[in-house]
Amino acid sequence: MQVAERTLFLWNNEHIVSLIAQNRTVVLPIIFEALEKNIQSHWNQAVHELTVNVWMQNYLKNVRDSMQRGRLKQRI
Repeated sequence: MQVAERTLFLWNNEHIVSLIAQNRTVVLPIIFEALEKNIQSHWNQAVHELTVNVWMQNYLKNVRDSMQRGRLKQRI
């Protein structure tokens, strides 16, 4: 449980998030698969809730980024 919690808290580290963003095409599919597995089956409620929060933050960021890219394409 402690390892899972500490790993999820890495999302609060700007440097880690920056590295993930720079390599998102490779890293995000791996991370999202692990997050989905945690959401579906992790036994600890705290880890489950942290996982949902991390997943939602990243999902919403991807939606916002996609919307911004769409707006930029419309302007061009």
